[in-house]
Amino acid sequence: MIRRCVTLAVLLAGGGYAAFGQNLIVNSTFDTDIAGWATTSASTGIAEWEPDLGQPPGALRLVGPDEIALTTQCYPAVPGWYYLRADGYMRTVDDDLFCAIDWAVYSSTDCTGSFGVFIVPPFGTWVVNPNQWENLEYQLEAPLGGIIGTTRHSLRPFLNKFGDFMGDDACVFDNVSLEIQPLSATAIPALSPLGLALFTGLTVGASFVVLRRR
Repeated sequence: MIRRCVTLAVLLAGGGYAAFGQNLIVNSTFDTDIAGWATTSASTGIAEWEPDLGQPPGALRLVGPDEIALTTQCYPAVPGWYYLRADGYMRTVDDDLFCAIDWAVYSSTDCTGSFGVFIVPPFGTWVVNPNQWENLEYQLEAPLGGIIGTTRHSLRPFLNKFGDFMGDDACVFDNVSLEIQPLSATAIPALSPLGLALFTGLTVGASFVVLRRR
């Protein structure tokens, strides 16, 4: 009974999501392969495993004129704070490529159908300097993140390569992470330690009463 009460309290507090700060990406480091990632049929390049580059070595490499690689995992969305991060590398000899991270957002709840992207990714979401690693970060914070879960109900992070006219350069990505903090959970960290303890106690107590009456 106590275990059920505590579980219910955690779900009520966190909206059913894993704790904020936990990386939700499957195969985010590409240590041995790029399983868990897929490309789009509309692109003209390919995604492949890169054994030599990475932090540490082992990364996802996009080659060809342009390409998008998305997670095969679909993430049901709610309004909140979304944080997408990755290490990016523009490997080039003659072109300044667009190597960037972005969001594919869907009207469906299961990432089916066509997806939309944000028109102008902010500075810091694409690699600026060629042939060196850079830390990329794309934050969707409320109120912008509030459209997620209202008009857009699911999403996938994606890695983007564009502008390689000769098709002989590459965008390389490693250490991709996705963290989600639902709006319903954001009030909890603002509580004082005493307030948080009281909130937890009241939630568990209420859960206990509800479960006993069933």
